[in-house]
Amino acid sequence: MKKFLYLFLLAVFAIGATDHAPSGLIKTQFKKWEQKKFTDMGFSLDIPSQPAAGMAGGYFIEEFTNPKIASKLGYKMINLKLNPVWKGSYDIEPYYLIGISICRLNNENYLKYKAGNHRIISYDQFTENYGNFYNEFESYHKEKVPGYEGREKDYYLILRKDYQAPNGDYVLCGAKLYAGSEKFIEPSKEDIDAVKRILMSVQFKSN
Repeated sequence: MKKFLYLFLLAVFAIGATDHAPSGLIKTQFKKWEQKKFTDMGFSLDIPSQPAAGMAGGYFIEEFTNPKIASKLGYKMINLKLNPVWKGSYDIEPYYLIGISICRLNNENYLKYKAGNHRIISYDQFTENYGNFYNEFESYHKEKVPGYEGREKDYYLILRKDYQAPNGDYVLCGAKLYAGSEKFIEPSKEDIDAVKRILMSVQFKSN
């Protein structure tokens, strides 16, 4: 699914391209928004509107909600990947400065996760503080990124907000905002406010 989405959006972006492939940071636009229903997840979110064509403002959404995949993972998940840093070529997937994961677990698997016995594959938002339920929006940052401790200027901001669905399932929302020492681009207030809006916008569908 991830590869298909990337290739599809790659083709769309290539059609809208003009002289050359993008290079460097192409920030996601946060001026226009829409409410999108994620039927398999059982809720809707406020998300930035995708541009009609071209690279400017684009981002990727991944959905891991297929029943067979969800059964194997022990949860359903959607990922939003924003603020791409391009390598100057359409055939090389960019690095994203913002990664948002929203994960839905049943009570049994949530209790396993809370005890540190159920791993969620994500951008590190859920790899620590297992026992915490973030009923209110919270943020904290790391000066050193795991695996890159030798770098001097790394900045890793984690944003969290959790929910309990009407049926008792747990919905964990986490985001990472990253800046690396090669091109230190600290998250802007606009970036942080946009991510907060996404995490705070979960609306469960009525039965």
